[in-house]
Amino acid sequence: MGICKVHFCILCHKDQKKYPFDLKAELLIAPHHGSASSSSQYFIDAVSPEQVIFSAAYRSRFHHPSPVVVKRYQRNEVRHFSTSESGALFYRLRSKKSGAETKNDFLSPQAYRQTHPRFWQTTDL
Repeated sequence: MGICKVHFCILCHKDQKKYPFDLKAELLIAPHHGSASSSSQYFIDAVSPEQVIFSAAYRSRFHHPSPVVVKRYQRNEVRHFSTSESGALFYRLRSKKSGAETKNDFLSPQAYRQTHPRFWQTTDL
């Protein structure tokens, strides 16, 4: 059975250049909602995620995630999702042996707002 590492970052200092343990993970919950002072290049290199989730509120006054931070992840070819756009994200994690075709299929989230649109957003009207 495959193993998927998910990293939940509680507090990561933006100037920290070394970490006392291995941070490698396939899926990262971005530190501090993806604020401008989070996710230094050193941190991204240490985690080396395939995907990052920015847990941020819709129309928040703080405008998370920061465009600078999003671009930093994009430059590292990290697939990114923001709950401010998608709503809740649901992951069904399974091993490659259970039928997942590719690594992206292994880590493909379902966005709540896509699977549960408001009645005025449906095409069935």
